Amino acid sequence: MDHSTITAQLDSTSGSPTITSFGSPITIQVSDSIRANESHIVTHGGGFTTGTISLEAGQAIRLTKSTVDAGINFGDPGQRGGSVTLTAPVVSLDGSHVGATGAIPGRFISAPGGSIAIQADQVHLQNGSELSVAGRATGSPPTNGGGTIVINATDTVRIDHSRIEASSVSGDAGNITVTAGEVVRLNHATVLAEGDPGTSRSPGNGGNIVIDAGKSYLSQSSVLSAHSDGEHGGNIIIEAPERIRIDGGLISTSAGVNGAGGNISLISGVVRLRDGARVESTAVNGPGGNIIINANDFRQPNSTLDVKSQFGPNGTVTLP
Repeated sequence: MDHSTITAQLDSTSGSPTITSFGSPITIQVSDSIRANESHIVTHGGGFTTGTISLEAGQAIRLTKSTVDAGINFGDPGQRGGSVTLTAPVVSLDGSHVGATGAIPGRFISAPGGSIAIQADQVHLQNGSELSVAGRATGSPPTNGGGTIVINATDTVRIDHSRIEASSVSGDAGNITVTAGEVVRLNHATVLAEGDPGTSRSPGNGGNIVIDAGKSYLSQSSVLSAHSDGEHGGNIIIEAPERIRIDGGLISTSAGVNGAGGNISLISGVVRLRDGARVESTAVNGPGGNIIINANDFRQPNSTLDVKSQFGPNGTVTLP
């Protein structure tokens, strides 16, 4: 497939078609819907270029048990994973994987993660779906950092029993941004921008997670982590004018052995932490981080705010 552009509708409800390109762009653009069931749309950087995948539909993109991947397999040692763009009024992933990871077999080749961008009115990830721009590899040193994930919905974003990751197994983490005009709802979800120095010279800092909901942010038994196993924790910002409700789960920007904890900001009219929810920015030798609650009404029954450092100075908690 050479500089491939596909403009016909992909409608696979019973088979398992595969569209594969080695470094060339894949574009699928339709006026109604893209529906893929047990299908694969893949472009890998086979030489010294990364692949790009763009899916655009006038009504919906619905992926069921399918894969859309613009990773890199070999080539330029400094090359990032590719990019994936999904654009439609409704973007739905059901047991599906969308990736732009840096994945390199072989030694002494680093591969940072790429980028994923979703533009929609409504976004729904469910049943073990995954968005990943994690930096990965099978050699040594493994990688060179996580990539970038941006989700922009004019209405709602729902993440049910699914995962979003911009971590790195050897380097600084990437960044995750989720914006919704109305509500962001997480249910047993995992959102990671974790850093790990691995065998690289990078400190392995945590990345940034920013969630901006037009009205409400609701989380049930979910994990948001910009933790670092190397040096400094990243930053997590959640802003929702009407309410933030966190039932159980964990929000963490804790640091590695010598790093400082990161910053966590919860900004809303009403903030509720319930059912054992933990918000932490701890450290070992470095200083603990900062937790800032900016709200008119804040309550935390049976929940924990922790900015302690084991051997360094504790961080600060700012409450209304």
